[in-house]
Amino acid sequence: LEFRRVLFRSVRRWSELAAHVAPDGRLLIVGSQATAAVQALVRNDPVGFAERELAERRAAGLPPACHCASITTPVGNQAALEVTADLRDARLLGPVTRGDSQRWLVCHADLARLCSAVRTMVVRRSAAKTLAHVDVRIDPLDITT
Repeated sequence: LEFRRVLFRSVRRWSELAAHVAPDGRLLIVGSQATAAVQALVRNDPVGFAERELAERRAAGLPPACHCASITTPVGNQAALEVTADLRDARLLGPVTRGDSQRWLVCHADLARLCSAVRTMVVRRSAAKTLAHVDVRIDPLDITT
């Protein structure tokens, strides 16, 4: 996903640069013509590029086509599974382990239901007072870190 972010930035910056070229000027593009970003620039179609990217994300069930809760816990903690128990049609991705913590993504189309399930999990864990700390972020800007 870091690659995708760089790709979007590149298309935006290249398009801004191309807009400054005089009407009778030329723009040299160095790169593979097979790359979607280069094709968007050649066709002057950043909107089409963004629409195709959104369609791919919709098909994969990834943001911004759906909503996500990023749940970071100590390794072995099952907080994300508690959330998906309340959301039968949620998509659970992970865990990704880094050091002594693990990160899960819970993806769901309905933001209100997702937030309600996360809130229920947080309230249960808070009431227990013996469970490990859980960091929750709704619709994080970056789902890779």
